[in-house]
Amino acid sequence: MALIYFIPGTMCNRALWSSLWPKIASHHQLVHLPIIDHGTMAEVVEDLVAKIQRSSDGECFNLIGFSLGGYLAKAVSLHFSSQLARLMVLSNTPKVLPEVELAQRKITIQTVVKYSYTGLKSNRIVSLLHKNQHSNQELIGLIQAMALSFNEKDLLHHLGALSKRIDLCSIVEKESRPTWFCYGDSDTLVDPDFLQKIQTSSRHIQSHPVLNCGHFLPLEKPTQAASLVQAWLQETV
Repeated sequence: MALIYFIPGTMCNRALWSSLWPKIASHHQLVHLPIIDHGTMAEVVEDLVAKIQRSSDGECFNLIGFSLGGYLAKAVSLHFSSQLARLMVLSNTPKVLPEVELAQRKITIQTVVKYSYTGLKSNRIVSLLHKNQHSNQELIGLIQAMALSFNEKDLLHHLGALSKRIDLCSIVEKESRPTWFCYGDSDTLVDPDFLQKIQTSSRHIQSHPVLNCGHFLPLEKPTQAASLVQAWLQETV
């Protein structure tokens, strides 16, 4: 039975794993790691590292992160050597955010500060999903409910302090632990060409696109995500 820690993305809680976990829970110990609502990127990473150190009690573990959580998972991995067996990054490229994305986040922050936070609009959620999911009101509602479980302070923290990132890809290439990048083939927030490129730089890195899937891989394609997790857990250095 493998110990697996999961780090969620922007404005996501443990409901993010609600479709994935039932498919793998009987075989493994699954732990959700919430992101604290304050601090710099370094302080958030330090908090996640401390949580793992306390709860793992030195046991070998595996780490999965989604979107923002994927970047955080990569940053957390730098604080562990042999204790961390494998890393899986979902729906994220662990590098500096594009200027276009940073500009959009700045506009969002200004809007929220001016008009207050009222949750994620359905049209924004739909833009992140594969077209096959655009009429999936249950999925859209779940994502909206996750966002509404947070407040304005959380959003400003995620879009502000946690947008200040450095490029971690060059470090990924030098590490020897199995590292998988999994993402939807229609996810506009991921750079698939770059992930394919770094895959060729190390035999320990694998890039896995999931067909007919948008940004919310664990919710849109939980069966495929579960299969990827199971295969990933078989990888050894």
